[in-house]
Amino acid sequence: MAGKLLKMFFTNDDIDGLSVFEFSNYTIQGTMFPRASLGDFKNRKESQKPGVYLLFNDEYLTDEGLLYIGEGDPVLPRLQSHSINKDFWTYAVVFTSKDENLTKTQIQYIEARLIKLAIDSRRIKLDNSREEDIPSISESGQCEVELFLDVILDMLHALRFNFFEPLSTPITVENNDITYEFKVKKACAKMIIKNGKYILLKDSTVQGTVTPRAKPNIIRLREKLINDGLIIPHTDGLYIVTSNIEFNSSSYAADVVAGYNVNGLDVWKYNNQSLKELENQA
Repeated sequence: MAGKLLKMFFTNDDIDGLSVFEFSNYTIQGTMFPRASLGDFKNRKESQKPGVYLLFNDEYLTDEGLLYIGEGDPVLPRLQSHSINKDFWTYAVVFTSKDENLTKTQIQYIEARLIKLAIDSRRIKLDNSREEDIPSISESGQCEVELFLDVILDMLHALRFNFFEPLSTPITVENNDITYEFKVKKACAKMIIKNGKYILLKDSTVQGTVTPRAKPNIIRLREKLINDGLIIPHTDGLYIVTSNIEFNSSSYAADVVAGYNVNGLDVWKYNNQSLKELENQA
């Protein structure tokens, strides 16, 4: 059976402090630390290497999240500058090479590609002022750096950072997938659970308007989905889902359907049993 081994090393007794992680047999290495541990990062050899970094805040899983993507050769001076000039970030993830193989052009290429992926995913607001041009690179060099990029994206996915994953997903519903339903007024929505994600299925219908009970984050999320064309006007005052949409919680998926905040564990049902009841049985 094919697989990947992700190794993570916590450099002190505090698991919330600085950590180093990597996939076995790959040269790309990640270093993650809270803003308060920038001094610890300064004392590590990774700080003196060329690399790409991500800065984000505690709200990265919500609509209040903010992300900055940058590069440096070496990375430390840029991070020290951001500690003075950027107040929003609370965490940093830095990617460098263990064998000194990353060049300035390669890290600029990765930075530009990550910014483009973040813009296209529409998952999180970017603090970057503009999209970077992808530098010209040889065909063989591009093949190599795209491999580096794939490793970085796989690491972030394994750590549950979904900044670069599109909201809409081409997931196929299989015969053994449990399909949950949520009906509210005229709306009828369906959802499956795949790889720990809650997938609101294409052709589900959702309420056309939000109610006064809707919290601001749900209003913003629905507006984003409408602006992206993932839910569009349908009939009878409803909207229809145009593509499978991925959520981190069943409640967020249900909130979009209802137009107000509800408990997804209670409202999503399969064979007249709620998701909460099925989880308890399991």
